[in-house]
Amino acid sequence: MNWKTLRSPSILFWGYCILILIGSSIPATSMPKLEVLTFDKVIHFSEYTVFGWLYLRFYQESRVSKKWKLLILVPILFPLLDETWQQFIPGRDSSIFDSIADWIGIAFGYGLGYFLSLHD
Repeated sequence: MNWKTLRSPSILFWGYCILILIGSSIPATSMPKLEVLTFDKVIHFSEYTVFGWLYLRFYQESRVSKKWKLLILVPILFPLLDETWQQFIPGRDSSIFDSIADWIGIAFGYGLGYFLSLHD
């Protein structure tokens, strides 16, 4: 596998998804419950801003028919999968507020990716 292959949007995107799930698999000693604005939400926002930017690049190069469904479904469902997964990890919790921070980060990542693509 050469460097160009490793830099492909699909490899980068799916590799990042795996990293998110690995990070979500790390047990925590205590997680705050129902706190809306915490540093945790900044981490979620940042993590999913990168996800949104990588996903936009992947989406733009995908050859899937009915691409608009992919544009909507993956970014909605992956954060829910991530939060559901965390319920099974000792000391971890899931929260709709985490998913909201994720979705806002994805939207920001989309916007950032679109803005950067205008200047290419």
